[in-house]
Amino acid sequence: MDRDQSGLGFASTQIQDEGQNGDFPPNRSFAAMSAEPSFPSPRPGPGDSSGGRPRAKLKPVSQTRRRPTSVIASNAVPPQSPTPTQTPVAGPNANALTDLSGGWRETFESLAIAVLVAILFRGFFCEVFIIPTGSMAPTLMGQHKDLVCSQCGCSFTVNAAERPDNEMVFRQARPGRFTAQATCPNCRHIERGVSDEPVHNGDRILVLRQPYESPELPGSSPPTRWEVVVFRYPENPQQNYIKRLVGMPGEVLAIQGGDVLVRPGPDSPEAFDDPPKLDPRTEDPDAYTLARKPLNHLQAMKVLVYDDTLRASALADRPEWRRWRIEDPSRPSNSAEMEPGRYRLDGQREGRVALTYRHLVPDSSQWRAILEGKDPTTPPRPTLITDFLAYNTDNRDTPAWLQPHWVGDLSLSGRFELVGVPNDPQASLSLGLVRAGLVYHVDWRPAAGVIQVFRDNQALGEPIALTLGDGPHDFQWIHFDGELQLLIDGTPVLGGGILTRSGHSIGQAPTQADLAPARIEVRGLEAIISNLILHRDVYYTRDPQEYDYAGVWNPPRNEGELMDFLADPARFAVIGLASGLSQPRWVRPGHYLMLGDNSRRSSDSRAWGRRDQLPQGGWTHDLRQTHEVPESLIVGRAFFVYWPHGVPFWPKIRLDLGGRTWVLPFRPYFERMTWIR
Repeated sequence: MDRDQSGLGFASTQIQDEGQNGDFPPNRSFAAMSAEPSFPSPRPGPGDSSGGRPRAKLKPVSQTRRRPTSVIASNAVPPQSPTPTQTPVAGPNANALTDLSGGWRETFESLAIAVLVAILFRGFFCEVFIIPTGSMAPTLMGQHKDLVCSQCGCSFTVNAAERPDNEMVFRQARPGRFTAQATCPNCRHIERGVSDEPVHNGDRILVLRQPYESPELPGSSPPTRWEVVVFRYPENPQQNYIKRLVGMPGEVLAIQGGDVLVRPGPDSPEAFDDPPKLDPRTEDPDAYTLARKPLNHLQAMKVLVYDDTLRASALADRPEWRRWRIEDPSRPSNSAEMEPGRYRLDGQREGRVALTYRHLVPDSSQWRAILEGKDPTTPPRPTLITDFLAYNTDNRDTPAWLQPHWVGDLSLSGRFELVGVPNDPQASLSLGLVRAGLVYHVDWRPAAGVIQVFRDNQALGEPIALTLGDGPHDFQWIHFDGELQLLIDGTPVLGGGILTRSGHSIGQAPTQADLAPARIEVRGLEAIISNLILHRDVYYTRDPQEYDYAGVWNPPRNEGELMDFLADPARFAVIGLASGLSQPRWVRPGHYLMLGDNSRRSSDSRAWGRRDQLPQGGWTHDLRQTHEVPESLIVGRAFFVYWPHGVPFWPKIRLDLGGRTWVLPFRPYFERMTWIR
């Protein structure tokens, strides 16, 4: 029995996400990659015939067989009340001894019962897993390194589960040694020399076993879209995978522009027995609707773009790199940045004042010049927001900078505070997000006590009453999956949200306006704005083995060429040309389709094929299509991260044991113990 390396004494199962973290280096087939384990296996012990090779087969440590809930109930024996007996009394000392021993006994019995209940709960209702790779990052972490940017102080993680192609070098170094650099998601400063940073195991999670095939049992329910599940990989049921459940039984699913689209399948179940291969060129895109994420999943899956409270120290005296700017600051104005990240917008004196975000991201050559105290050869220029993910910026075959897909679904959060109470009923505070050249903004008129949502100048619905008390208020303005949502102090105020589109966005491309994708504007009032943070939605690529723009663009040869492309509106039409449907996939009754949140590095339903099936033991294709996961192979729903990893603290003593680095002492990482959404 393997032991959970957390030291907590729990037996656990390791989830075999996919070979090599689901990434596919150039000139290497997916079949070859799938045969490689994504996590180093222990050395062979006595009697092991594997020859020391890493095993692709990882078995659960706990071999307890699942028993029906009804059996547990029928085997339960109610406690019997003890028969009252007369206890002889032998004096006060004896009474004291009897009371003391009884207290110890009750304590011991209580602890024993608690341990027994925990064991039974884990054995029959819950199971422990360890995530080895990063296909679900940043929602769930595989083997990784925790880093803090030396420029802006942003905390982030980078993948450390990779294995280099040079086997000889791999054998001579400890795991994670090859994560030599990482890029900060906030300021894009490249942190070098991170090889000696400790490697942390992946998240340890609790999975609630679900009797999906027995809906009559208490607590059972069918799987739902967007929940995170653990399942047995159909091509090798001995491996456990963790993904997000996206495709539901009886529907057709496609990916377009980073979004998930679905349409109903045929009415007759017999039509699914031998479903034809669908052609995206002949599919009617108008038949598809957007699969929208509920708010709780949306909040868990969003990805950081920029936190204005964390600023790079090397850019402090370079105002040309400021991302948030008050429009036309050269004119006499009472509006100003009072302190870093805190802005006063005075629309009472100036009529209208806007605070605008521009995505000014230094590339590696610009950062090099800045750190040397020089002016970069290329001046600052705003670029499009893409699917850049810091977790994927470890050194690998695929360049870390080549994450080119435009993401137009954004979320703006922050804090505002009115200075005085405006009397003009037309005085307003406006929050705006730009997508494909259109400005989606919500206007709050405090004196009138209403808010209203607009697309450019077109009202989207009627005004909604909103009265706020004095003091600062936190806000979040979201445009994800074709739906607008506004949260004030954590409470949604637009009901179920306002739809901006119901289906695909084929042909839509960014414009010049998308280079300034977020703005805050005041008219006739004064407000203090602070704590501004911009996030983006997860972008699902059509295929993990190639870019969505393949076939319609010339791939950039270096980071500078990519930035040229992302900064030039004249070239944005390529994005619209590449925005067609992916290969549509049928999902038959009793089956599901799975995707990883780290879309570019996830081996999931988009990439599985017949060549991945093991000669023996794989799930027969007579009963399923290659992209489907039968309901019978779903282990359960992942619901809690109970042990991310330990957090070292002073004096941070480093020990190299068994090819791993341990830093002692450490405390539990309470900040990342969280419910899984």
